[in-house]
Amino acid sequence: MYPYPSIRLLSVILVVLLFTSACAVPTVQPPEDTVVVVDAGEDSVATATPISEEEDPATEPIPPLDDPELIAAAERAQELRVATAFEADSLDPARAHPRSSISAMLLRALYQTLVTAPDDPSGEVAPDLAEAWEISDDGSTVTFHLREATFADGSPVTAEDVKFSIERLQGIGGAPAYLANTIDAVEVIDDRTVVLNLEHPDPGILDKLASPAFSVLNRALLIEVEDSTDEEDAVEAWLNANSAGSGSYVLKQREPGAETVLARNEFYTEDPERAEHIVVRIVPDPNEQASQLTAGEIDVALNLTAEVAGNLAENSAVNVVTAPTLDLIFLQANQDPEIGGIASDPLVQRAIRLALDYEGIRELVGGAAVTPPSFLPQGLPEALPEGIDRDLEQARMLLDEAGYQGEEIPLVYPETSSFYAQLAEKISADVNEIDLSVFPQPVPIQLWREGNHPLSLSATGPDYIDASAYLDFLPGGVIANRINWHDDELADLSEFIRTVPDPEQRQELLFYAQELTNERGPYAFVVQPPVFVGLSPGVQGYQYNPQYTTTLARLWFECDCDEAASICSDDCSQRVCWRCRWQCNNVNSC
Repeated sequence: MYPYPSIRLLSVILVVLLFTSACAVPTVQPPEDTVVVVDAGEDSVATATPISEEEDPATEPIPPLDDPELIAAAERAQELRVATAFEADSLDPARAHPRSSISAMLLRALYQTLVTAPDDPSGEVAPDLAEAWEISDDGSTVTFHLREATFADGSPVTAEDVKFSIERLQGIGGAPAYLANTIDAVEVIDDRTVVLNLEHPDPGILDKLASPAFSVLNRALLIEVEDSTDEEDAVEAWLNANSAGSGSYVLKQREPGAETVLARNEFYTEDPERAEHIVVRIVPDPNEQASQLTAGEIDVALNLTAEVAGNLAENSAVNVVTAPTLDLIFLQANQDPEIGGIASDPLVQRAIRLALDYEGIRELVGGAAVTPPSFLPQGLPEALPEGIDRDLEQARMLLDEAGYQGEEIPLVYPETSSFYAQLAEKISADVNEIDLSVFPQPVPIQLWREGNHPLSLSATGPDYIDASAYLDFLPGGVIANRINWHDDELADLSEFIRTVPDPEQRQELLFYAQELTNERGPYAFVVQPPVFVGLSPGVQGYQYNPQYTTTLARLWFECDCDEAASICSDDCSQRVCWRCRWQCNNVNSC
């Protein structure tokens, strides 16, 4: 017995009850076995334990589900509700920004990709629609062998659907299209074999293919949608209200700015314990997320702050999880002396790096915060094993060598963020200890994003989980160009790293690039902020994933039967009573 039986099962129960007796309310006999689901992360297993008549709790009559209000209550009980602070920017895989965490989470539920990103960023991609693949010796082709899979409308997934989806991504040219830049052509060999011909070796190609941008869509269905209208962007509009995938869920309803409802895809056979419905509700305020969580209105709160998470952990029965991300918060100094002034001096930049109290910053941020060793965050296998330690004496010597005369340096950060304000205050206090005059300066967010500041506090995250996603920090990349950092040696090294096929050589080159950046780059890598997630008691299967936020199909609810029976004996109208009656023999109210 899974935690969430389908509505069809409820209908069967209704029919049986109605035909059993027209006069009396039937009683449900206790089953011979009770299925107990034991959570072990991804490897959850189920074991059946017999219950003797002596051990079986008293069973009260369960009313027939012939009342619309009761049926509606049963349906609501099968929902797993998730609160997020952010809206999905698009549910069209070819247009959703790769860094939109909620778009990625929802697209992961609606669609499948050839491969999937692991929860542990040091791990390897896993099979999804592709059950096996081969990369040619020269790295120029990747051949995928598809397993049997079915779209939500019952039609088979074929290699033509893969080809259509990748070429659509390239043709639309939206925000994620650059991920397919190295794919020269997609060749269909047969229904279950597809070959990607690359312009040059791309060691990050498998990690890119795990991005939701490469979601495989139902070709025939989208062609039908496109042919049914002459309106521009009709397919995107349709995909924002419907889905065309083979994922664990289908898009049932979407109210932009409010909530998105997913319904279980019965053709998807993995993750059988997943919820019947998932409701993703937009709740921008972390305090309100916490309030709804403790009230039982939601089951998962994705965007708690350290303070709110701490209060929840101390004062409620909910579970709080924290995990490090692959996001980077960093200082960047403009290399143009007319903009950066004294901050453009590499000696001053190195002094700042040595002056930071990294341990104190981690304590300020809280949770599972870690210090990035360089432009590659902790967690990636190519990241340096160690970063920079604080050394105030060395920092003062570097300032003297730079001829620093007390010039003031504004530290720019977005004025709307209390988190950045606290961090800017801490950083300023740290560097003031070496008599470097840095002061926090909040600015409007649009002005902050322009990057034309002597020193600014910024942040970024990966579009896909591979070291090459961070090479924009090196000269020639978007981040470096924004602050006018030019270095021919590092620019050439960056381009070579993007194509070198040998993993050992690639890692050595990445180590070297990080060491050079730490020595002479215009950055100070401050902290990798963690996530703080609240889970209602009984929610199982949560795991943070840096690519997808979390995999919704793995989430399910396990009841504490004794606690549920106690609650329901006092107030059977609570949601827990409806939810747990299907798992617990001693919960028969409502």
